[in-house]
Amino acid sequence: MLHRIRYAMKSQTFERLSGDVEADETFIGGKLRHKRRTHYHVPSGLKSGNMGKTPVLGILQRDGDVRAWVVPDVRKRTLLPKIWENVVPGSRMFTDSAHHYADLRSAYYHATVNHALEYVSREGAHVNNLECFWGVLKRALGGTYICARPKHLDRYLDEQIFRWNERKSKDGPRFVEVVKRADGRRLTWATLTAKT
Repeated sequence: MLHRIRYAMKSQTFERLSGDVEADETFIGGKLRHKRRTHYHVPSGLKSGNMGKTPVLGILQRDGDVRAWVVPDVRKRTLLPKIWENVVPGSRMFTDSAHHYADLRSAYYHATVNHALEYVSREGAHVNNLECFWGVLKRALGGTYICARPKHLDRYLDEQIFRWNERKSKDGPRFVEVVKRADGRRLTWATLTAKT
């Protein structure tokens, strides 16, 4: 039932983000518990310190909504199409100094912050709002749900995205919004428990 409610919370908007937009990725999951790491294959695009974790891309419009997706890796060819699809060209993009964001300059005003040196660059670039969202998400997953499987991580993301985007609303309107979104959506047991 909870997964059905989370499914109803999924945003269906086609509206693109604009203005000041932050983009960043994070990794969700626990630490490896086995002493012998030789049994684990590191997926392409992941550093060994993130082995066993699921990559997630997020974009956030300052003073607006957030969007996030589970992605197969953190390579340029995976991340940039999501940003181009969801952010209006000409917007001001703020990212960390990761090399896979360098091509954003072709469509956006792009400013970066080097987290090894500072939280906010001299030009005022930062991704602190998105880092705040990641913190809330990870505390919910670690403290409430404890062991969210990668297969279902999209549903947990939908829930936290809905909470973030509706954070200024009162409980009544939030409840009504979820009930409205449930109309016409069906999540069957077979779909939820499918192996793929």
